[in-house]
Amino acid sequence: MATIPRPASLARVSIALLTGCLLVAAYLTVALRSQVNPVANVVSDYVFYHPGGALYVLAVLLLVAGGGVVAAGLTALGVHRSHLLTLLLGLWCSGLLLCAVFPTNRLPGDSSFSGDVHRLAGGTFLTSLPLAGWQLAKALRADPRLRPLAVRISRLATAGLVLAAAFGLCQLAPPPVSDLQGLLERLALGAEVALLLTTATTIKRVTG
Repeated sequence: MATIPRPASLARVSIALLTGCLLVAAYLTVALRSQVNPVANVVSDYVFYHPGGALYVLAVLLLVAGGGVVAAGLTALGVHRSHLLTLLLGLWCSGLLLCAVFPTNRLPGDSSFSGDVHRLAGGTFLTSLPLAGWQLAKALRADPRLRPLAVRISRLATAGLVLAAAFGLCQLAPPPVSDLQGLLERLALGAEVALLLTTATTIKRVTG
């Protein structure tokens, strides 16, 4: 039996982890739809309803693990990772993990240390991965096999950053605009997952 190339193997693992994250998120959206409105309420509101707390943390861990394995696959493929790209990926992982550890405020008008950390961490991970995507696109252009991926990554990174900015502004706006924050956050998260999945599937295709 032929040995599976290491980058392709890592790509398959990352695809499985990211798919698991999407499945958990989909389950939460359906199971808790009466408590958490996916258009108006942010994803972290799931922690306040059973079994949302444990599943929310599971989804975050799957996303962090999937992103980490994608990064490992790129390294195994020989893609150069600059110090800035490494820093941005570290900020993304840290932001996600802090969001899992520190719950958001239950009500919009509430103020707490945990809620403030959560908001800062959320802004960090929503902006750092798109910025990392731009840095990654520059590195991918050096490999002829990966130049088409560089274009797709740049577009997804731009979409993610625009959606993250829209989500941030939406939180400061009065109703009914602020009632769209849940949708905008989910779209921004979707752009991040799409960026990671696109990278993983491309690694699998060019090495598998």
